[in-house]
Amino acid sequence: MSQGSILGPLLFLSYTNDLPMIINKTSSPINFADDTSILFTHSKLIDFNKNISIIFTTLNKWLGANQLSLNFKKKKLCTLYNQEKYVSEPTDRY
Repeated sequence: MSQGSILGPLLFLSYTNDLPMIINKTSSPINFADDTSILFTHSKLIDFNKNISIIFTTLNKWLGANQLSLNFKKKKLCTLYNQEKYVSEPTDRY
């Protein structure tokens, strides 16, 4: 399917329809057209990082089972925090 086609987003959504069901225990996946965002939140930084690790392990297994891959050039990590509760600088491991 060529990029920018009308059917691309529809096929992507039908192909990835089960993704939110496997990763929404500790995150909020958002699908729009042919893009997916995963939102995480936690009050403790260590648990936040642990949840990210668990979700990306699960996501990697799902991608492999569906013969898909993650485009690491398009991934972004944005961390928002309350300065009073901030413990340490997050690392970009993914």
